[in-house]
Amino acid sequence: MRLTCSNPPLLEGTVNNAEDKRIKLDKQRAARIFDPKVRTIGIDKQALDTQVDERKALKVLEQERDEWAEKQMVLMDKHQVALEMECNTIRQQKERDVVKYRETYQKRTTRREYDLSDPNALKKDLPARVGLNDPRCT
Repeated sequence: MRLTCSNPPLLEGTVNNAEDKRIKLDKQRAARIFDPKVRTIGIDKQALDTQVDERKALKVLEQERDEWAEKQMVLMDKHQVALEMECNTIRQQKERDVVKYRETYQKRTTRREYDLSDPNALKKDLPARVGLNDPRCT
């Protein structure tokens, strides 16, 4: 009885696939080695050129976007300054109106407690004695 050693059917396909894969890689390697352009430069120049062009285009686009953003910032800043100036003038006008109203209608002399804090109260007060015959002194 003789035993024959044969590869199972599952392994035969993998061996052939591995050989095919190795042959394919060798052909690709040979094409790279024997191509003078790839051998001297070492990489795909066309792909690098497209990448450089894409980066330049992105840089230009980003620069345009930055310029637009700067213009918008300047416009917004001018608008904010104008609004602040308008608010300041309105506030100042209100303050002037309040001061004018107080000067006109709320004088110190018309206040209820003015007689307590009148600086000229002693000057306005009657003297302690008007003369020798003062009726208040009797």
